[in-house]
Amino acid sequence: GGGGGGGGGKQREVFTVLLTGLKLDSRQESGQRDIDFQINTLQVEMQGHEREMILKNTTEPFLSALIQRDTTSTLDVRLKQMVAGFGELEVCLNGEVLRQGLALRRSLMFGRGGLSMDEVKTRAELPYHRQLEQPFPASPKLVLNKLALGYAKIDVWCGLYLPDAHYMPKSMR
Repeated sequence: GGGGGGGGGKQREVFTVLLTGLKLDSRQESGQRDIDFQINTLQVEMQGHEREMILKNTTEPFLSALIQRDTTSTLDVRLKQMVAGFGELEVCLNGEVLRQGLALRRSLMFGRGGLSMDEVKTRAELPYHRQLEQPFPASPKLVLNKLALGYAKIDVWCGLYLPDAHYMPKSMR
């Protein structure tokens, strides 16, 4: 998780994710692999002065999925079908949860934030295909023939103090 303060420069965990009842069953026969996946419960807590639950499923399972995959292609991942069902969720949001979530997102971003204007101008002078010494190798593709997603219900409870909500545009505060 993203961190706040803590003694000695050591970051403390802010979010805790609890999963229970994980099940994975994989079967392969006649050029096809069937994968059953299930998570019974999901709970996300935020650490502060005390633990605060911010997300929890209220019906089980939280997630169930069936994936049928062809095993004939070496480069591509070919899925005949993917069927997913979801339990109901309850989410509690407040300003601190959003601030810590944004801090976590920033901490997970790798590298620079993009190109400088000088780099953009330099690259724009020559067409991209002429910058390459050789063509890119073929990259794997995900081919999905059928996707079925079940109904998802999420109850959201918010307690936001708008004058402090600097992550929102001023016009909305």
